[in-house]
Amino acid sequence: MPDIRNVLIRSHGSSLRLFEELELVPLSADDVRNVYSARLEEANKKNSESVKITNSALDLIITYSEGYPHFVQQFGYSSYAIDKDNLIDEKDVQDAVIPAVNLIGNRYYKDMYFNKIKENSYREVLKIMSEKWNEWISKQEIRSHFKGKNTVLIMH
Repeated sequence: MPDIRNVLIRSHGSSLRLFEELELVPLSADDVRNVYSARLEEANKKNSESVKITNSALDLIITYSEGYPHFVQQFGYSSYAIDKDNLIDEKDVQDAVIPAVNLIGNRYYKDMYFNKIKENSYREVLKIMSEKWNEWISKQEIRSHFKGKNTVLIMH
């Protein structure tokens, strides 16, 4: 939660001493499988109807989330919520992607993108970079897709 430090500091200057910050690194595929299986097992104990998930659906959740815990949770929850036949399959996960990405974007990135980035040229560069997902993109590739003046790119 990006702003939690500021909230704690505003509440009391020494409040950070009460907490230990832990970086949530991406989980391995096996860890995601174990977490999801345990949560699904727990949900099945509490609900009258059991829900199962196909291996291919779980593989998609792993792929889309890239193992990041918050994203694993959101893609898993959204897939579970969309499911209508008590079998979460690839279609359920694919149907959940847009709602899940919207929630993730609103929660973690919307403020940064719209309120903290003041230049449209920065936003355009981010859009160009996002087309490559997690792959590296060269400055030359950015320049070739950038619609503004090249001098703007040099300045930044």
